[in-house]
Amino acid sequence: MSGFWIGYLAGLATLPAVAVLVFLGLVVSALFPAAYGWECCCCGETIITERDSHPVPGLTAWARFQAHRLTKRHRINHRAWVKAGSPYFDWKPVI
Repeated sequence: MSGFWIGYLAGLATLPAVAVLVFLGLVVSALFPAAYGWECCCCGETIITERDSHPVPGLTAWARFQAHRLTKRHRINHRAWVKAGSPYFDWKPVI
């Protein structure tokens, strides 16, 4: 069997797996609600700016928020915010 046919069969075998992954990616991203604007309540930092024309896809917004949660600034401000009793008004971030 030549290398061409081995590659051809490998491509045919992986095609359904790639199709399933793309389909699941589209379904999962549709489960997350789209975000028009998102601000961290304990940092006061805008994670997603408000756009008038179109929202940010939900999966992208979730990923940006998770990346923000990993920052040192967020961890310090979140710890102080929880210690203060999680106030929603008149909160000034530590950093």
